[in-house]
Amino acid sequence: MNRQKILIGGIIVCVAVTVYAVIFKPFAPKFKAPEGGPKGIHVLCTNADCGFEDQHYDASARGRWPRTCPKCGQKTLYMPMRCPHCGELTAEPPTGYDKPSIKCIHCGKEIMLQPPMPQ
Repeated sequence: MNRQKILIGGIIVCVAVTVYAVIFKPFAPKFKAPEGGPKGIHVLCTNADCGFEDQHYDASARGRWPRTCPKCGQKTLYMPMRCPHCGELTAEPPTGYDKPSIKCIHCGKEIMLQPPMPQ
């Protein structure tokens, strides 16, 4: 008799956990900022006439990069990476970029995206 009660209690707990995971978990944010801390990611516009930069850009909207810059309206908004030559922030290429290098928007030097293959 006690064994049946334990088994039924275990099944109820499993069902409750499953219901919680299915109903509430998809709505939880993936990345939580510290309480009172800034939210969002760092972005910059590569349009030389614009120069928009935001460290708290809300990237929750789904879409491919580059995104539309809120200042100049062009699709020139990228996540940044630091140039190894001049140390300034430059645009990180979007996922699927198939070239081996990019040019820094500040110093114009070539940044290799993949290490050279050993020979």
